[in-house]
Amino acid sequence: MKQVLSAIVLIAGLGSPSFAQSDGGSLRFPSIFGIPSALPAPGGSGYVGLVLVHPRRDTEDRRDPINQADGDLLLGYTFGNPVRGVSAHVGATITSLIGFAEDGALQASLSRALHVSESSATFAGVSATNAAAWGDAADSPPAYAAYLSHLFTVNGGRGEMPVQLTIGYGDHAATADGSGINDQEPFVGIGVGVSQSINLSLSGTTKELYAGMGFGFRELPRWNFSLGVFDVTQAQGHRQLALTIARGF
Repeated sequence: MKQVLSAIVLIAGLGSPSFAQSDGGSLRFPSIFGIPSALPAPGGSGYVGLVLVHPRRDTEDRRDPINQADGDLLLGYTFGNPVRGVSAHVGATITSLIGFAEDGALQASLSRALHVSESSATFAGVSATNAAAWGDAADSPPAYAAYLSHLFTVNGGRGEMPVQLTIGYGDHAATADGSGINDQEPFVGIGVGVSQSINLSLSGTTKELYAGMGFGFRELPRWNFSLGVFDVTQAQGHRQLALTIARGF
């Protein structure tokens, strides 16, 4: 229950923007890799991040890997309060570090709390990604999705563990570089804070599976890291490794 209460207070904008990192012995916030979540960052917080991708995909032939790693620069800011009103997130992705800023897109999302109690919270969210795209990113249409996220705790071997469940429907990026945007379909995911430093997640669609790990260090309270694999079983033939490094402010 402590983890849920702490997360709700922070999401409501009453705590530190580095809410994804636990403190004081609580377990790490249960983020989910590969799908969107309706649980927003606190209002008035932002981030700068870098996603390193391997292998990269050719934008002309989206199933053909380029035998090199590449990266995308991520920028985002959240404002508003989902408990008292609506939380809004706006962001931009600069696609590829090669020919920097030649390709990219904007994204936006809205979140609203549907139910909040001492032991759980439920949020609804909608998002639009790959909007106002330029360069090669404009080859893909905008993607839209709607989803519900539920935060609660379960009793584990080390006490209460925070859990996030998310279910939704819509378009979303099936690869880290956006080269495999899926058709509209349902998606679902679960994330669990297993220690003060690590959360694990599993998510997917009717076509493929994603697995991820988020981690951080108490010595770097505003830094967050994640490591994930798209298309774990190679069901769609575009397995891809993604490492994200982000700094909140």
